[in-house]
Amino acid sequence: MSEQSTTGGGSGATSCCWWQFIFALLFLRLCLGWHFFSEGSKKFSYDEGRQEWSVNVPTEFLFRSATGPFASLYKNQLPGFYDWGNLLAVPKEFKPLTDEQISARAKWNSGYKKRLEEAKKAKEPAPIEFPDYAPYKAWADMIVEGMRDKLTKFTKLSAVSDDQDAEAAEHFVARHQQLADFLGEEFDAIEEYQHELWRLEQLEAQGGADDIPFRIK
Repeated sequence: MSEQSTTGGGSGATSCCWWQFIFALLFLRLCLGWHFFSEGSKKFSYDEGRQEWSVNVPTEFLFRSATGPFASLYKNQLPGFYDWGNLLAVPKEFKPLTDEQISARAKWNSGYKKRLEEAKKAKEPAPIEFPDYAPYKAWADMIVEGMRDKLTKFTKLSAVSDDQDAEAAEHFVARHQQLADFLGEEFDAIEEYQHELWRLEQLEAQGGADDIPFRIK
């Protein structure tokens, strides 16, 4: 009798320990899952004014250096700032302008000056344009399009008054002009930057011997 009772008690204690272990394991998994969920959800934020979600990526370097089959998925989450990597950071060789290019630039500048004079005579706002030959035109147009889209979303909000609409439009024009002035001042620097990217591309394509420690410019 005593031996059977002792054996039965040991089996019940073992069963109780297994249930405790399983419960502790499930509780640990729940805690870990909640931790990763809460930390991951912090990467997302919702702007009620713009009515859009955004991803906050603190580990930009890790995402940008991602490789493998899911590399494009990670890199698409990075802030691209109006796709500057494809529109501005473009390798392009800088060459002396041909007579045709010089003539085209002079024609555009003359036409733009004429449009400014016509707007002044008509007492209309001066047109803000980016030169067709500017190395940053595609990127600048993308920025202006993004600003205009945000302006449209803002003016469609029911809580926005007419005065606020007018003020927002004034800010848009001011930022548009500020962007045009800034990029105009950096025209040569952007051309040089694109040329250096082109030089780097050429050097990488050429390769070299393993025993060359450096290359003299």
